[in-house]
Amino acid sequence: STSTSRRSLLGTHTLIMARYPVLLSLGILMVAPAAFSKILLGTPPRGWEDFDSHTSASYNETYARAAAKVMAEQLAPLGYEHYIIGGWSMGGQVDPYGYPVHNQSQFYTVLDEFGRPVPDAVRFPSSAVTTDTCECFPHNCTEPRQQTCVDPICVCPEGSRSLRPLAKEVEQMGLKLGIWTWRGVHMGAYFHKLKVKGTNFTIDEIVVKHPRACGFGPWFPVNASHPGAPYYYDSLYDLFVNEWGLGFVKADCEDSLAHDEVLLQAQAANRANGEVALSYSPGTFGPDPENAKWLSEHQAATMYRITSDFHGGWGELAGERGSFTRAALHANASNIGLNGTFPDLDMMPLGQIFCDRTGRPASVDNPECECMNCNGESMAYTIASLWAISRSPLLLGGALPLDSETIKIIGNPGFNLIHTYSRNHSVIMFHQPDITCHDCNQTGWQVWEADLLPNDKRAEKALMVVNVGDFTDKLHLSWANLGILSSSGSQSYVAQDVWTNQVAPADDVGFTVQLNSHNTTLILITPRMH
Repeated sequence: STSTSRRSLLGTHTLIMARYPVLLSLGILMVAPAAFSKILLGTPPRGWEDFDSHTSASYNETYARAAAKVMAEQLAPLGYEHYIIGGWSMGGQVDPYGYPVHNQSQFYTVLDEFGRPVPDAVRFPSSAVTTDTCECFPHNCTEPRQQTCVDPICVCPEGSRSLRPLAKEVEQMGLKLGIWTWRGVHMGAYFHKLKVKGTNFTIDEIVVKHPRACGFGPWFPVNASHPGAPYYYDSLYDLFVNEWGLGFVKADCEDSLAHDEVLLQAQAANRANGEVALSYSPGTFGPDPENAKWLSEHQAATMYRITSDFHGGWGELAGERGSFTRAALHANASNIGLNGTFPDLDMMPLGQIFCDRTGRPASVDNPECECMNCNGESMAYTIASLWAISRSPLLLGGALPLDSETIKIIGNPGFNLIHTYSRNHSVIMFHQPDITCHDCNQTGWQVWEADLLPNDKRAEKALMVVNVGDFTDKLHLSWANLGILSSSGSQSYVAQDVWTNQVAPADDVGFTVQLNSHNTTLILITPRMH
């Protein structure tokens, strides 16, 4: 709706207090680490995120409530607690009845008077916590490239739009509400010179006027060396964590080399009153192993994406920059769980995805979607095996409710044991297949290993073995290569697949696995009971 005033754009400027002792060195903002972390560390998060099943965020609050209820029933008993929604501040993508709108000229973004994203009250009616109206501005971009374009925006008075009502409902179900959002500030806040809360600066003064080219989104990075920059991020996380009570924030379009801006976000999260899982996503490919070590050293995030978007195809897994390769680099660099932080392989697209391509409202009643990795297909086991052995955060992406076979996979005791107790990960065999060659008759294997903390199954090691070749094949693995000196005499070992419970044929030297092309086995190595 259109406001009769522009009070959201006006107001008395306030003076900056000397809150931030900073050292500017070579243009880098140096801020002392927090005395203790409010960012959740030490355990890879588990939850559900909407993007895989509704890529255009084409759902509304009716669906959000229904999906949260299903999640509470299906997934909460398995330890999945974060319910994460995206696109909540973007209006015009769905009508009040939940039908997707494909006219991009009607899309808009909702901000408050301090340039912070707030909910669209059409899609989330409960977010209109006051009767104040918002002032909307037309599309004012003539450039064909979206990166230099400005979406129409609506600017709302501070406190008039809030996700707190939805967050409270989600909390009552035993879950924590989380959001997907952007790094930096919307270009509309820049062009309209909205204020930075608590300062005499406007947002056009604190941004880097070259958007990060992650392929989508009209958002500017923040110039971390500007004295108003910490105030912007502090106000943002004060809104998210203190006012709305969010338990998870996923910031997209991050630049893993922009250490100064990453630190600003982390420190803002640490200054908030509540604990929050903080996730960084790059929009393309995430940090290399050395930059990941920097993130871990500074405990700047709970989790950080190391791949591009993943939707479940073999090429996305096995390609030169695919999930296998990226995860192996970080495993061999000892980054998994380093200082309580975790490399993130993106959502697990198990179940039905791309539901909004049908043009129907999002629904938990017989959703019509693409079934890429549901109903127990072999690729689903390969995906789950990699996420387990790499301890990647478990954020499910399939439409709710999930099919019974997917529930069996994520509820498998061996899968959960390895994801929880594996340590000291390494990749001891790695063949990179050429996924562009379809008649090459390739052969090759990948073998991951990890030690296990003490557990009720008495398992000592975990393995993932993948046949990346084009044929059914066999591989013999020696106990010695796995650090087991002998499997004879007083102590012998069993290699058992967690998915089938089948025990691999073994002798004193080692054991043998046989797998079809592009298939995987996830194995627990356990001392044999005598």
